[in-house]
Amino acid sequence: MSTLQQFDIAERLEAVAERIYRALADHFSGDAEARLLFEQLADEERQHALRVQMVRTRYLRDSDTVTGLVIDVARAREILAHAERIQEDVSRQPPTTVDEACRLAGDLEEELSLAHAEIMTKDCPQDLRRLLESLAKQDKHHAALLRKQTVPPAEG
Repeated sequence: MSTLQQFDIAERLEAVAERIYRALADHFSGDAEARLLFEQLADEERQHALRVQMVRTRYLRDSDTVTGLVIDVARAREILAHAERIQEDVSRQPPTTVDEACRLAGDLEEELSLAHAEIMTKDCPQDLRRLLESLAKQDKHHAALLRKQTVPPAEG
């Protein structure tokens, strides 16, 4: 797989996450707090996609600036396919509660965080490593934020 194809997968992951959050914001538009949360997360996923685009642009100008980008293609495609299934499910039959939506999105964010971490190799350039570490950290933050939004299951 070419480096550009790898960038495409990374950008598509961010775009799918953004679309999921936009759909959830629309679905829960009657709940101002939930709508704001999902809109904020959608905006942040858009920023992630833009950051990936910037690195891709730098690579297109000088391919030597981004070397060592190696990903587990099968795993990346699996994560992308899973995210796309979630997007289809959310569009076709959205979660019925905000808690359910937050759990679903939190699980996806954990998966995205792992995907970003898996892209890094020991030979990954420092600037690319910083970007991927930042994206993974932000995904973990999103997951934690979403987990705080959910109501713990009743005991007993």
